[in-house]
Order: sequence, then C-alpha cells, then structure tokens
Amino acid sequence: MPIGLLPPVKTLITPSRVIASLIMLSLLALCLRLGFWQLERAAEKQQITDAGAQKIRFDEAVTMAADNVDAAFWRITEVSGRYLDEMPVLLGNQTRNGKAGYQVFSRFIAAEQLFLINRGWVAIDAELTVPDTAETTVAGIVAPYRKAGMRLGPAVVSPPAQQPVVVNYPNQQEWETLYQQPLLPFTLWLAADQAQGFVREWKVQSAPPEKHLGYAFQWFAMATAVVVISLILLVRVFRSND
Repeated sequence: MPIGLLPPVKTLITPSRVIASLIMLSLLALCLRLGFWQLERAAEKQQITDAGAQKIRFDEAVTMAADNVDAAFWRITEVSGRYLDEMPVLLGNQTRNGKAGYQVFSRFIAAEQLFLINRGWVAIDAELTVPDTAETTVAGIVAPYRKAGMRLGPAVVSPPAQQPVVVNYPNQQEWETLYQQPLLPFTLWLAADQAQGFVREWKVQSAPPEKHLGYAFQWFAMATAVVVISLILLVRVFRSND
C-alpha cells in the first residue's frame, strides 16, 4: 500500500487490537523483568562462589559496604551488641516442606549501627515474643536484603500498628521507612548454632551461576518471540486493510 493511501487510524485501532497489544506488552515486560532477575541471580551466585566461607570482621564489612556492598556479601562474621526491645517483623510467603510460614527479622544494634538479623523460619501459627535484649555476640552470614523476582502487592502487608508486622520483600529504603531509622545496607543470616533463632537451613549455594544464565536466556528468548509475533500480527493488520 502506498504511503499516501494508508488506512485511517480509526480502522486500525479497535478494542480487540488494543487489548491484544496490551497483553503483548505485558508479556514482553514480564519476560524482560524475569530475564534480568535471573542475570542478577547469576551474578549473586558468582559472588557467593568467589566469597566461599571467608570470614570478615564486622567493622570491615561496614567499611566495605560503604564503597561496594556486594563485596561484603556471603562472608561469615560475628559482632557484639544487643537486640532491640521490640517485636520482630515477619517476611511472608515463606514455605518449608510444603508448610506456610515466615522468616523472622529483628533489629540488632552494634557500635551504634542498626541492622537486621534474619533469625530463621517459623510456621504461620507460631507465637513470637520480643527477643532477649541482653548484650550478646552473634555470628552469621552477611547477606543482601531479600527480594522476589516480581513482587506482587505492597511492601508492608499488615498495618504497622498490628504486631508482629508482616512484610512482602521490602527493599532497604522500605525497611527504613517502616522503622523510621536508617539501617546498614546488608542483613545477617543468623548461624544455625546461635541462640534466639528458629529453623535455619541456609542454602548459600543452591544452584551454579550457569543455571541462572540458562534461565535468563530462556526468558529473553521468549521476549524475542513476543516481539516477532507482535510484528507479524502488525503486518497482517496492515495487509488486511489494504
């Protein structure tokens, strides 16, 4: 069809075509998001492999995190301080052996620095109390804030006035908004032999980086397929109006 004889726009835009276009765009966005998430997971797993079980002093982790927090991740550290006198916060949508539950997070203060300790998994019907606030030394793995591939819903699930608060993969800024105080840019996975913890079966290296790269390739391939199909359908639309 010559350029000057293109069909009117109103004949090209119909409700069904708009809906189909929105579905295609949504699929494309989903595939790209999951593809980039798998690339992030691959990079994270490579960091775990590089770090191994190396130990790091807590003050070194804090200093390192100020410049490049990724370099501090997945190393073992210990620190002296105390838990804050407050109810823990529960990270929802955590299952173990098919049973629904939470991961329990409590704030810990050491050398005037506040950070979150992941104390492990509990069943959804577990009764929780304020942790012991006496001075103590804890050990664990320096880890990033937990995040989902695609978060559905708000960061804070239950009202802050309701205790304990249930959250949905908040990032550092959202955790700080919840507490109205700054936090260190990393968390600590409490070691299995430490007191005041729950079920802790940390799988630091559950899959090699190459596996996540393979998943990323699959999602990007699906995104490419969505683009190709969209172009084919677009050409058919123009030809049908020829």
